[in-house]
Amino acid sequence: MKKVKKGKRQQQSEKRAATFFRIVEENLAPVLNEYGLRRTSVEDGPGYTYYIIVFQNDHAGLKVTFEWRDKYLAVQLCRLVDGKVQRDEVSRDSEWTCFHVLDLLTVNAPDYDQNSLLLPEEGKTEEAIMDEIGQSLEKYVDAIRSIGGDVLRGDFSIFPQLDRIAKQRAIARGAL
Repeated sequence: MKKVKKGKRQQQSEKRAATFFRIVEENLAPVLNEYGLRRTSVEDGPGYTYYIIVFQNDHAGLKVTFEWRDKYLAVQLCRLVDGKVQRDEVSRDSEWTCFHVLDLLTVNAPDYDQNSLLLPEEGKTEEAIMDEIGQSLEKYVDAIRSIGGDVLRGDFSIFPQLDRIAKQRAIARGAL
């Protein structure tokens, strides 16, 4: 069987994805270990390139997504459906199963400095962006430990309230 040579762009993309996945696993290790979360999938997408890595235990999941175009990092706590973290569903009519940690902080810890979890503006090198992702993830560990442990242990009683908040925001943005 003939080996297909990868182009430079594809090699760079694979290297970037591998670096992102390593950074996520290293920085989230305290939460992954504490709640028995194991990596169940990774995905690197085409187009404006995003990366998704999913961890789960028997009760819940943790999904980390990074979108390169907008430099957007999303860390979500998820309820499992049929033993799996579901893909994002944007629908008014169904209950959502994943919510950003920022939504949980808004409800349970409104005084928490959420700005420390956001990535800075563009104009950074790829290496600097990866460093900032690592620093943000370290802060997410603290946030998850302080307000997300119940969810990672299987208590989703806060989800109906988060569902209302997230849907209202989506409607206001015109996404629903």
